[in-house]
Amino acid sequence: MVTIKGLRALKPGVWLSDGGARGAGTLVFRRSGEIVRIYFRHTQADGSRYALPLGHFDEEGYDGLSLAEARSKAAELSKLYLSGVKNLREHLEAEEAARQAAEEARKAAQEAALAEARAQRQSTLIALCNAYAHALEQQSKRKSAGNARSVFKVHVEQAHPDLARAPARDMTPRDMATIIRRVREAQRAKSARLECCVATFAPPMRWRFVRRTTAQPMRRWPPLRWR
Repeated sequence: MVTIKGLRALKPGVWLSDGGARGAGTLVFRRSGEIVRIYFRHTQADGSRYALPLGHFDEEGYDGLSLAEARSKAAELSKLYLSGVKNLREHLEAEEAARQAAEEARKAAQEAALAEARAQRQSTLIALCNAYAHALEQQSKRKSAGNARSVFKVHVEQAHPDLARAPARDMTPRDMATIIRRVREAQRAKSARLECCVATFAPPMRWRFVRRTTAQPMRRWPPLRWR
């Protein structure tokens, strides 16, 4: 049985065995310069002897394996060896390759999910509205861009926050009708307030002119001439 004192006194190039059951593999130590290396020595499927590196020894276990940790690791390998896995190195390398592949697949899935989330944020209704306003700015149509941003903020982002954050491709005719209906209602309310204001202060003829122009804003009316 290996002891701490025995490991301290181990000569370079000398193998020190921790014993164990026959045919179950053995925990061994070997000094190389100032480092005591740890191995699990066993017989492989082809009959050759192989010492599987486990790390190096450190009494406190801070910068390497303590004696207790080395024995625990050797016990796991011995159990695996007795289960029928004779080529431990190939088995462990295959496990590590599978672990790395699974980790890479997890990272790829995470990156794909993040990319999809970014794409959805960039393709929301309000994002496309802002892109339209930005395109106007690129064409030096700053006033039109400012008006567009104001309309989108009031009538889309603030009035319909859920629709504004939804992907534009998921918008339905009913959704668009809801937004447009709200805009028209706001315009009618604004026109009604304007009518009340003008009716109070404007002369009768100008009041009739205002009613005509606000009722049909798309029609070009002739200039008003006072008599």
